[in-house]
Amino acid sequence: MMRHVLQALRANREDGTLSEELVKKLYLAVSMANDCGYCTGVYCTLLGEDAGSEAVVREFQRLVVDGELDGFEGDVVEFAIKITNSPHDVTDEDFEYLRETHGVSDREFVQIVYIVNLISGYNRVTTVFDCEYEDVYHDGPWMRI
Repeated sequence: MMRHVLQALRANREDGTLSEELVKKLYLAVSMANDCGYCTGVYCTLLGEDAGSEAVVREFQRLVVDGELDGFEGDVVEFAIKITNSPHDVTDEDFEYLRETHGVSDREFVQIVYIVNLISGYNRVTTVFDCEYEDVYHDGPWMRI
């Protein structure tokens, strides 16, 4: 089952137009919002490998928690967290703001919503089975939204 989820994640990343870095940041932000320690650890590690520094990842987490991300990245992450936490509260105005401010396309909206869907499902599986991630970020304080 998880192999299929990973295939869907790969297809979403490869067929989408969002940058790979932003996609990984969305994975992390959604996992943080869902309070999934395993996935937060995995995505911190992946992002840290790309960034070359744990400090860069921790700063991203802090900005997410404090709501201090700005620009395109901040608005997309905020939108993804809203979808994660309260999908019934997403409005046409949310879509229009991203469309008008950043030129977000229908294809990108589908990619963002599908990322939230896939990662949230993966978060629930690893949480229910109490999976533990043992890597550089495992022992650090998890940042929650």
